Parts: sequence; C-alpha cells; structure tokens
Amino acid sequence: MGVITILKIHIIAGSSCELLSQILSKHEEINIVGYDKTIDDAINTLQNTYRSIDEVLLIDQGITGNLSDFETVLKSFKELLYGPLRDVEFKFVTKEPQYHQAFNQTVGNERKFKAYFIDKIKIPASTLIDICLERLKSNDPVTMGNNELNGASEQPKKKKGFPFFGRRSDPTPAQREPNNQAFSRISDNQPQDYQYQEKTISMIMPSNMSRAIAITGHRGSGVTSTAANLAVESSSQGLRTLLIDLDTCFRGQNLYFNKFGDEVDINPDLAASLIKCLLKPDSYNINSCRINENLSLITLAYSIDSKDKLFEFITPKRVLNLVTMLKPKFNTVILDIPLEFLAECYELLIHLDSIGLCANNSMYSIINSAKMVGDSFESEDLSVFHMKTKLVITKFNENNKHQNKKLTPEFTCDILNDIGEIMDTGIHCAGIVPYTREFDLQIDSGKKLCTTSKEYNTHYLGILKNLL
Repeated sequence: MGVITILKIHIIAGSSCELLSQILSKHEEINIVGYDKTIDDAINTLQNTYRSIDEVLLIDQGITGNLSDFETVLKSFKELLYGPLRDVEFKFVTKEPQYHQAFNQTVGNERKFKAYFIDKIKIPASTLIDICLERLKSNDPVTMGNNELNGASEQPKKKKGFPFFGRRSDPTPAQREPNNQAFSRISDNQPQDYQYQEKTISMIMPSNMSRAIAITGHRGSGVTSTAANLAVESSSQGLRTLLIDLDTCFRGQNLYFNKFGDEVDINPDLAASLIKCLLKPDSYNINSCRINENLSLITLAYSIDSKDKLFEFITPKRVLNLVTMLKPKFNTVILDIPLEFLAECYELLIHLDSIGLCANNSMYSIINSAKMVGDSFESEDLSVFHMKTKLVITKFNENNKHQNKKLTPEFTCDILNDIGEIMDTGIHCAGIVPYTREFDLQIDSGKKLCTTSKEYNTHYLGILKNLL
C-alpha cells in the first residue's frame, strides 16, 4: 500500500454522525466517505459495499445492545478487517471503562484495532482529529497499540506557561534574566511599571495559525469587557488580532476603545465600519480602525441609528462570510456577539474554534445563562455549542456561596451542568476575572484590566490560552 495523504474515514457516532462528519471534514487531510448511527448498521454497510476506506472511527454513541452484543459485532469486524478490508484500521474512542475493557478483551491483541480511553466529561473534537491523523504521521497502518488519553502511564509533555488555577512556579535564575526579545509593548496608556509582557502565546502559536473565538453571554455578564481585554492581550502577544463588535444595540466597544470615536470624527465614513466590512470584507483595511500595531476593530458608531438598515445588512450569512474571509488574514478573530444572534448563526458555529460563555459566580447569573442557552438554541444546534464552549467567570467573588458552599469555578460549572439538560455534555472553565473596583472603571479610565496589573494580565492570558 502506498503513502496515504488524505484519510478516508467511515464514522459510527449515533445521533452525532452528521455533526461529527462536518467537524472532521473541515480538516484538509480527512475525508468522511460515509457514516452509520450504530455499529450494527456499519458492519452491514461495509460488508455489502466494500468501499475504499482507511479507518473506521467508533465513539460510544454508536454502540447498541449490551456488552455481549458489542463483543459479538467486534468479532465480525475482525473477520472483515482481515478479509476484504485488510488495509483498514478500527479506532474506538470511549469514555466508558466497561466498553474499553470489553474491547481490549475481544480484540485488544489485534494490531488493526486501537482503543482510546478519554477520561473527560466530553471528548474534544481536537482529540478526535489527532486520533484520526495518527496514521498519517507514521504512514503505517499498524504501528501503534491501544492507548489511554488523559489516563495513560506515559503522559504527553506539558507546554510551558501559567497553570490555570493556582500559583505560578518560581522561575529559575535563567528565567529571571531579562530578555528584550521576549517582551512586547502593550500600549502607551498603561502604568510605566507594567509596559511589557512575556510572549508566552506567540512563542507556541505559529505565525500562520488563525483562530476564531466568540465571546457571548447574557446582558451584564461581562461579554464586552472580556472581548476587549482578550483582544488587547492577544495583540500584546504579537498576534495579529481583529475584534468584531456584533452587539449592534449597545456597541460597547466604542466605550472601551475611544480611538474609534476619534477616527470617526476625522473620517465620518468609518462610522459604518461594520456594515461596510459585511458588504465588502476585503475592504477591512480602510473600513476598520487600527487600535495599535496588531489590533484592528470593526464596529458601529452611535451615529448609525437606523434599525431597519441594521437588520437588512447584518445577517448570519454576511457575518459568516466576513469571518471566513478575514480569519486567514489574522491570528485571532474575536467576536463580541449577543447570545441570541449567535444562536441564529448555525453555520458560523461550525466555523468557530471556540466560544467563551461569560457569567458571574452568582446563582442569578448561572440560572440566567442556562435559561438563555436553552431558549436561544435549537436542540440540534446545542451539541455544537456545547462542544466548543468554555465558561469565563467574570466579576468573580470568592465569597459568593450557594447552600453554604463557596461558588468556586468548579462548583459554578457543576451547577451549570446540573440545571436541567441544558449543559448535559459538561462545560469547563476557561478562567476567572476577579471583581475589583477597577472592573467598573475601565470605561471611564480607558485602560483595559489586562494592562493595569500583573494579576489581571495573568487571568486574561490564561483565558486566552484556554480559548485558542
């Protein structure tokens, strides 16, 4: 068999087949040639068609019946893979220990069969992509044995940087030495003693890599502040950053970036920046506001007040076109987008790399967030939203409690996951933004929190890294 350049994969994924097919197909080295909802359907399909494939990918949702039935159909696959489909690998990704054990007992010694145990509430799409692409990296269909991810005896090396929660480890003497090449100026209006920041992201993120991140949440949850600070933090890391303000009702980015208003005074045509870029995305160079060397802003001035025109021009299709056309030109595209409008943009959901859902660690905010997500999204869209979403806890108050238990980030996520079935796939925390008086002074002072103190900078840097 020759060298494989594009993997042809048949997936077995229950009701998630179509969604998983769309997500995996976005990768240029993966071609989904077919799918079945159940493992029983798949064995019949492949026995009858003998289609040209390289891999069969099974996840838990594709299993029907009891463990004995599962073992029986695995034996049928064994006959198939050593017969007509002799060049095919069978990969099983599971969160269930009993399925993992049954798989190993039945075909664990067969090199064509590989099991991956994922000890997480939900399996990230990026993990599935990495599993699919293992074969391309080695160009050998049978070089690797069974695996356990996040539970294996040999763990992957961790990237250097800040741990998410907890203290940063003490630097070595070499790390304490200043290195001018490893620092970048953030902005001109921040305190003199905090003008530089280590480039911890740009060092690990290739210059040709791009990410699209949506920041959303209920009103008052800190969406605009989070989007503004993440955009400034991203640009300070040397990443080419575009911030798109899609909150056409409040247009809060005007308040966080006074430079936009100053530019509109000089060039009134810039007032309709968002509309002009939606109509003609390749005009972003002249219709966006350059905040600093690495950061551009697309928004609307308050002088644009025709609601009819806004509804006419700002449509999900145009937003999708804008994001997909400009994403390759930037390292980071950050959207400040209302939750209700994001729910209307199903195709945009597919193209987003991650979503930051903002909420406070209070029962009001948690319940409001869960209710808005449930009310805004159609059931078939929720799985996409869940797969890409992490919680950003803004205005975090360590003294907030529920039933005499402190609302820690972990407890806040647990409550959000437990409310009905809205977050049934599990949501994890991307980071916290502690509440201080400075939080409410950002608009008046014009200074973003991430530039005012090392503590805030560390928090926003952590959130950004977890969303990239």
